[in-house]
Amino acid sequence: MADGRPFEEILRLSSQKADLVFLGLATPTSAEAFGQYYEKLQIQSSPLPSTIFVMASEDLAFAEVLQKE
Repeated sequence: MADGRPFEEILRLSSQKADLVFLGLATPTSAEAFGQYYEKLQIQSSPLPSTIFVMASEDLAFAEVLQKE
């Protein structure tokens, strides 16, 4: 799918006709890195339609989030 294309290009092309984009956020590696991470997010999302940023985690137990006890 990527064919060597950068993430930003794939994101822009696959989202160009969307009304709303959900974009998962990673945890910045440090407090100092937060500013750079935020700036990068702003640049990546500027050509996109309305975008909602959501916390994402590789270690998230989706069953616990999506199922009622």
